Amino acid sequence: CAEAVLPPGSTVWQLDGTDAEDPNHAIFVRMQVLDSVESDMQLRLLGKVLGSKFFDVVRTQQQLGYIVQLAPSRSMKFAYLVAVVQTEFAPDYARSRIDAFLEEHLKAV
Repeated sequence: CAEAVLPPGSTVWQLDGTDAEDPNHAIFVRMQVLDSVESDMQLRLLGKVLGSKFFDVVRTQQQLGYIVQLAPSRSMKFAYLVAVVQTEFAPDYARSRIDAFLEEHLKAV
């Protein structure tokens, strides 16, 4: 299984949907770290601590989308913290709200 280390900072891929009339967008933010027992446990803990808060802030308070999730994930070489939002808001706006949540809540950790 081939995997690539993402460069520091942000890497953004944007794909257009097949139906121009569909107002829905999906935003998938994945933060990548090298996999180790420590990083896996830290991301699992972050997922438990911040997952419900992410849902409350992004889904309930900001009403950004119907599908909202923050959870850890793993692959062969990397561990990830993944944020997913399905929304009718513009993708750049939704991404900015995800980034703002993460910036605010990760500095407290």
